[in-house]
Amino acid sequence: QNLAFFNNPPSVPLSQLLEVLSWQFSSYIGRGLNADQLGMLAEKLTGQQVIYSDCQLSWSKFCKEHLPGKSFTFWVWLEAILELIKKHILPLWIDGCIMGFVSKEKERVLLKDKMPGTFLLRFSESNLGGITFTWVYKSESGEEIYHSVEPYNKGRLTALPFADILRDYKVIVADNVPENPLKYLYPDIPKDKAFGKHYSSQPNEVLRPTEGGDKGYVPSVFIPVSKILSDSTDASSPSDLLPMSPSVYAILREHLSPTVIETALSSPYSTD
Repeated sequence: QNLAFFNNPPSVPLSQLLEVLSWQFSSYIGRGLNADQLGMLAEKLTGQQVIYSDCQLSWSKFCKEHLPGKSFTFWVWLEAILELIKKHILPLWIDGCIMGFVSKEKERVLLKDKMPGTFLLRFSESNLGGITFTWVYKSESGEEIYHSVEPYNKGRLTALPFADILRDYKVIVADNVPENPLKYLYPDIPKDKAFGKHYSSQPNEVLRPTEGGDKGYVPSVFIPVSKILSDSTDASSPSDLLPMSPSVYAILREHLSPTVIETALSSPYSTD
C-alpha cells in the first residue's frame, strides 16, 4: 500500500504547493515569493491563469513531465534557479532587486510607458539556471522598443559579478559610441541607488599605457557588450563578455572610426 502511494502520489491543491514553494525559497535563500511571482509559477505549471483554490496539481506535472516545448521539468527548472540565486546573486535576491518570475509578455506590459532605460531582471524560461535583463527605450519616431540580453548562467557569473555587469554593461548601436542603456530598476529606482552597495569595485578609470600598469601592462577589466543593429526590434539581442579594457577601447577610438570598430566586433573571429 505504501509503495503504491509513492508510485502514484495523489494530486495536491495548487495553493498548498505554492505555499510550500515560497517557504522553500524563504528557508533556502532568505526571501520568499510574493503573489505576482507565485502567479507566474502557477501559470507555468497549469498553462493558464487559474484561481489557486480551484486547482489540483499532479505529482507528475510537477516533477516528471517536461514543460511544453522544453527538455526539462518544472522542478528541474526551479531547482536550477535556486542554485543560481544561492551561489551567485543571493544579495540581490534578498534585497528584492530581482523580480525573477515574470513572463516575457508580462514584462512588456510592466515596462510599457516607463522612462527610457527602465529595466527589470527575470529568470530565463528557456535556459536552466539563467538570468537576463530587459530594458525599454524609445526610437526616434517615439516607438517603444524592448531588448533582452542572452541569459547569464553560473559560468559567466563566476567570471564577473552580476551587479558589476549591470553597472558596466554597454551596447553599440550603429556608429554610436557604446553606452549603458540601463538607467532605472523597475519601476523607477536609479540603478546606482539600487545596486551601488553590491558593486565589487569602483569602475576602472581609463588609463593610457604610459600612465600605469604593472611592468608595462595596461590594467584590464571585462566589459559586457552587446551589438544592436540600428533597425533591430528583436527583443532578444545577445550579450557577450569581451576582454577589452577601458584603456584599449579609448586608444582604439583615437585611431579608428566607430564603423571600423563595429566591423571588427562583427567579424567571424568575434564572440558575438
